[in-house]
Amino acid sequence: MRTLRITGATLLDDGFSLDLGPPEGTVHWNVSKIWRAVRKGVFGFPHRYPIEVAGANDWESGNLERSRVDWIKEHPRVLELPAIAIEKDELQLLCFCDGNHRIAARVELGLPDFRAWVVPCGVEKDYRAKFEWVTENGQFIEDAAPMDILPSARNRG
Repeated sequence: MRTLRITGATLLDDGFSLDLGPPEGTVHWNVSKIWRAVRKGVFGFPHRYPIEVAGANDWESGNLERSRVDWIKEHPRVLELPAIAIEKDELQLLCFCDGNHRIAARVELGLPDFRAWVVPCGVEKDYRAKFEWVTENGQFIEDAAPMDILPSARNRG
């Protein structure tokens, strides 16, 4: 028998996963925990970036849903909500763990910029979650993917 061990998150938290390649592999960020830190002011004010920083809309990966982008374009209050970015290093962003659809809508509307709170590279590991299958006595078997556990764990940014 195997048991799912979750650290750094609960089954009720929203998350975002990204494959960083070797040696780290797929990492998972607890987006709910990041939002709590945003509300407490941990990351300060959102930064403003030129839209080019976001890159082209990535429809191939399946991370964007057309209906969500279209809905956001019709709702300015949602469109203006800053994204949340994970910093790769002090010069560039690694990814957006929340706000992909809002940024995609801004790209399609031809807006010149977007805002994002930034989780600094020095602390982003504090917001990671881990999902593992373990034996009855807690020995590691293999990593578990959140999307294999709960349908709600899919990217909803």
